[in-house]
Amino acid sequence: HGALTSRAGMVELARELAARGVRRWILQPFRAAGCATETLVDAPASDAIVDAGLLAQLRLLVPDVEVRGD
Repeated sequence: HGALTSRAGMVELARELAARGVRRWILQPFRAAGCATETLVDAPASDAIVDAGLLAQLRLLVPDVEVRGD
């Protein structure tokens, strides 16, 4: 969710995963069902989009990053 993890945070997480030997990472959209935090549920979906530029940065660290749809 974009309100929880910034672009810089995603890159930092990729660095941590790579340091631990992770070679494959699956990302998926936030699902509001069952979430008790209204600010997360109400945040615009565009806040969580992984665009081509961010995906390229992540793949420099973790070679096989996949983004799954809803």
